Amino acid sequence: MFTKIVYRAAFIGFAGIPLGMTAQTVRVTEAEIKLQDHFIEALTKQQMGKHEAAYKLFADILAKNAKCDACHFQMARINETQNKLDKAMESAQKAVGIDPNNTWYQLMIVGLLEKAGKEKEAAETLAKLVEKIDFQEDLHERLAYLWVRTAAPDKALKVYEKMEKYVVGHTELARKKYTIYVAKNEMKKALVELKKMSAHQPDNIAYMHELADFYNNIGDKVAAKLVYEHILTLDKNDTKSMLALKNGVQNPQKATGDVAYLNDLKALFSKKELNIDLKIKELIPFVNRIAEKYDAALATSCLELAQIIEKTHPTEAKSYALLGDVLQHNGQWIEALEKYEKCIQLNATVFPVWEQMMYLYEITEQFDKLSKTSEKATDLFPNQATGFYFFGVSQARLGKSAEALPPLEQALMMSSKKPPLKHDILLELGSVHNKAGRVEKSDKMFEEALKLNPKSPLARLKYALVLANRGSVTEKMRKMSEEALSLTESKDPLVLELYGDYLFKTGLKEDALKYWLQAKEKGNKAPSLEKKIKDKTFE
Repeated sequence: MFTKIVYRAAFIGFAGIPLGMTAQTVRVTEAEIKLQDHFIEALTKQQMGKHEAAYKLFADILAKNAKCDACHFQMARINETQNKLDKAMESAQKAVGIDPNNTWYQLMIVGLLEKAGKEKEAAETLAKLVEKIDFQEDLHERLAYLWVRTAAPDKALKVYEKMEKYVVGHTELARKKYTIYVAKNEMKKALVELKKMSAHQPDNIAYMHELADFYNNIGDKVAAKLVYEHILTLDKNDTKSMLALKNGVQNPQKATGDVAYLNDLKALFSKKELNIDLKIKELIPFVNRIAEKYDAALATSCLELAQIIEKTHPTEAKSYALLGDVLQHNGQWIEALEKYEKCIQLNATVFPVWEQMMYLYEITEQFDKLSKTSEKATDLFPNQATGFYFFGVSQARLGKSAEALPPLEQALMMSSKKPPLKHDILLELGSVHNKAGRVEKSDKMFEEALKLNPKSPLARLKYALVLANRGSVTEKMRKMSEEALSLTESKDPLVLELYGDYLFKTGLKEDALKYWLQAKEKGNKAPSLEKKIKDKTFE
């Protein structure tokens, strides 16, 4: 028999050749060498992405050597790559059956169980594995995560406690235990973990703030005050601590009122050395509040503070983004656009700012600017459907229906996971197809939009308006338009304008003017609405 010295067999995993062996002299037959060569060839094809060819070679090897556990393992990996989880699991289990002590095979099964959504089984499998092997931090981290995912926090805590025996001064362990204790409402134990975090990193101001916040949340203002004072010994310009200590409580606005509290912050916000992020974080909750429900006095105070931030941090893009948001919520759209434009001059990488710009260009009917901005947005953010949508809108408004269709269809393909955006795209496509005389496609788009959002007033009104433009008044149109008005309780300015458009197209011109005026009163500032009211007509 032909024999030779083989080194590479160490990692192949054929029966009789133990995995992990290095540089041992092994006498094998010529047939076994050929199988090893086939295995190397199969691995090479697998690495080149030729999965079908590799899979066939592994299967051929198994036909000659049923004990090739490594073949089963690689076949499991190929099946996993192709999302054939059942077949992958079958191959992985066969590999484990041949070599039950191989950690990688066991981990393959854990991963496949996770992918299949069987997280409890994955946790149980991994728990058995970590008991049999030497301590590995990453595997214990993974096990604790799985126990948390399967609503077994006590088991996760036991894993973290075991890890603490091997890993000293691990801040993240304390944080994770803290999170679990808070979820279990075991606040005393949570506090112990927070103190551990601070003890591990005594100069970490972020951890100190978490400790102060915790004291505040449990009502221990004295302890919170001491922590804030300690923070100021580490950083005398720490904005959050200054704000917290200013009135002796965490949320002084509760004692003084929102507007008075914000006005009291002007001197602090004027300090250039104070961190801009903390200033913005302090202001954002109030900005969100005026976005949800407009309050003129609160909006004025927010605007003044946002302007102070802009003045004290003129080179920070985020200062202009914040001011743009406040101006937008305050109805100052043109001024908001100026700030957003300044923001992207300083930092063009923040897509939400581009999104707000495009939205404002549309409602202010600056379609040339919308066209240029949206086209640039599609270049910078090719994975964002919104840019393609607004580019399509701009072309449609500029009378370029043929040019509008491709970007709108591209946006539609990209919007499957964003139902509100998909709804708007379908409405725009419905209008574009209607203008081009493609009536059936137009109706299909509107019907799909209504199926996506059965309570959409805009879908009802835009569909009714398209039908009215075709020259026939039907019961379907009347019902859709009236339902749209009732859904918004006659409060939405855009719905009021569109309902006026519909009434005008059905011959009720005086009634149309009444709704256009109502739309203006409710805050609709579109130039085209002003023209309708002035000319008392609509084309």
